[in-house]
Amino acid sequence: MLTPFNFSDLIQNSDVRAHRLTAAYAADSRVVLSLTGVFSERPNGLLGPFGATPAGSLNRRLTRLQLDTILRF
Repeated sequence: MLTPFNFSDLIQNSDVRAHRLTAAYAADSRVVLSLTGVFSERPNGLLGPFGATPAGSLNRRLTRLQLDTILRF
């Protein structure tokens, strides 16, 4: 896989488990509001599948929210 061209809002480009949730609302025939949530985590810890995650390190889930307004003209 070409990781530099991956979705850029993840923790890292490979070895990541991610979920993406999108909701959109058409406020008008020309205005669409959308909310995207990206929830990602490292399934194998900070050092990957071949190393143990150091004690006290933060391997938490990363949550990012993105609000878009799309205008048609």
